[in-house]
Amino acid sequence: MRRTFDFDWFKVRWLPRYGWILDRSPAVVVVPISPDDRVWLAQLERVPTGTSSWELPGGGVDGNEDIVTAGLRELEEECTLVAKRGRLHPNVLELAPGMGRFQHYVVIAADVVPKGRRPVPQREEGIVAIRRFDRPSVRRMLRTGRINVHATVAALVVSGWLDGRTAQQRRRSDRARPANDRPR
Repeated sequence: MRRTFDFDWFKVRWLPRYGWILDRSPAVVVVPISPDDRVWLAQLERVPTGTSSWELPGGGVDGNEDIVTAGLRELEEECTLVAKRGRLHPNVLELAPGMGRFQHYVVIAADVVPKGRRPVPQREEGIVAIRRFDRPSVRRMLRTGRINVHATVAALVVSGWLDGRTAQQRRRSDRARPANDRPR
């Protein structure tokens, strides 16, 4: 019996006395902060689950691509948003450690604006809307389940944006904590 199934972006393998394990290539989640200190979110309609939620943009890291470069590329590809600068948060998020490796790196993008007059949703990726939100709106969306994807919730928390820290305070706080599993 075949014990490993390898797809382009994930692998399924059998671990004796445990069960099926999923291993996925690293992904990046971007916290795009606008010049007026609001966060950009994309509304996605997820066909496999028939659900809709507001999420941070993100996606896969291509080969040996730099993590920040991957994040800024995904931001532009998915939302037609561009950032003046981006930085990698030092901690790596594990999305489902009981099921396998689902590493998510968090990139905090600053001074994010539309590439053109307004952001253009990439409907072929399930993105139906792109908007900026202030903190009270995001907190309300979290409480009511309009934001319900683990990677988005975790990235908003670890970025420091949700608790109102300034960009300078967020950078200082990041340097004070040890990094785990830093990208090579």
